Amino acid sequence: PFNPETTIPYEISGSGSPARGANVSLDVYDVKGRRVRSLLRSFQAPGLYRVAWAGDTDTGARAASGVYFARLRVGGGAQTVKMILLE
Repeated sequence: PFNPETTIPYEISGSGSPARGANVSLDVYDVKGRRVRSLLRSFQAPGLYRVAWAGDTDTGARAASGVYFARLRVGGGAQTVKMILLE
């Protein structure tokens, strides 16, 4: 649970080569599967990263209290974590 902001940590693996990176995207979805906020779209080198989400939507409106999912896509893989926004 978080209010008013949460930080999403992640790691880009070098897959044995420090020069190799990956295309990365991080999006927030509601329980109906609708994208609420696009937090990141970029190519990133291997390393540890953190992205903050302030509970806002792509339009700048405040997201409603409830359950959300952060979906991180790195190269061909993906991982999803559950978050709860409390007002």
